[in-house]
Amino acid sequence: MTNQSTIDKLIEMRLTTMADALRNQLADPKFREVPFEDRFGMLVDIEYSNRKNNRLKRLIHNAGFDQSEANIIDINYTSGRKLNKDLINRLATCEYISEHRNLFITGAAGCGKTYMACAFGMEACKQYFNTKYVRLPDLLIDLETAWTDGNYKKVMAKYANPVVLILDEWLLLKPTNSEQRDIFELLHRRRKKSSTIFCSQYAFEEWDEQLGGGDSPLADAIIDRIERDLLVEDGLIATIHFDPVVTGDPHADELRAFLQREVEELAPLANIHDLRIVPGPTHTNVIFDCAVPAEYMTDKQHRGVKLVNALRNAVQAKWPDHFCVIKLEPDYAPVHHE
Repeated sequence: MTNQSTIDKLIEMRLTTMADALRNQLADPKFREVPFEDRFGMLVDIEYSNRKNNRLKRLIHNAGFDQSEANIIDINYTSGRKLNKDLINRLATCEYISEHRNLFITGAAGCGKTYMACAFGMEACKQYFNTKYVRLPDLLIDLETAWTDGNYKKVMAKYANPVVLILDEWLLLKPTNSEQRDIFELLHRRRKKSSTIFCSQYAFEEWDEQLGGGDSPLADAIIDRIERDLLVEDGLIATIHFDPVVTGDPHADELRAFLQREVEELAPLANIHDLRIVPGPTHTNVIFDCAVPAEYMTDKQHRGVKLVNALRNAVQAKWPDHFCVIKLEPDYAPVHHE
């Protein structure tokens, strides 16, 4: 058998990289001194690596990431964001995928939720998990069109089958009854065999209201499908929560520092995040969330309410035209802490 015949057969078997490597070996006199087993091992290694690389490229391409350049090592851990680096590195191992657990990424618009979700998706692809990224509004439109076209099952399978599904802009808009039906069907099909990453501007405890609460017969069922497969850390829901990073705004920096000093003095266990400044014709709204120990929300001393009032008074004493809009929330997730 001639060498060319061997090369032709390799190409016919779609082992083109191996065929090219064999040509290179035959053309290089140095390989004549290399034992056959070593030369053959080199050929197999080259073909194997090429196939793995091509598979990874296909997975990344088919995932349809909004930000395909996202990388775990490039995540911004600026102190104001209060991101838990150890938790993020742990999630990057994709162990939660093997356990079919869900992950929440929450925070204000523009804070980097999509980037982080795509970075986790890239890590999933690197471990050869079939991954899909989609905005929830686009998914719902796709399914609505599928009903009309008569290929609902096929389109539903496109989103139900991936091992990892990234749902961006989750519940940004309140879904209609038919859209809730589609969401329920999707999450039901994905239970116990896949992982879903939810990116939302709303905290988990607000999702029920976005789904219609008691007025919706499917709200509880949807939340139930999500809760059963939660990723849990130390017995608590593990949510990655972003604080938006505002740069180049001296007044915002001054306000944030002022509020943090006030909080540290009034309630050392509390912290503020998601601070936004909205100027108006008559006054300026200072909008932010204040995370406090859970007992502040229910104790008879009304410590949570007193803290909110004290912060409002402190801001107005320093900036009379500023009005604080404060959302008090329980600090239940360990990833909120530095």
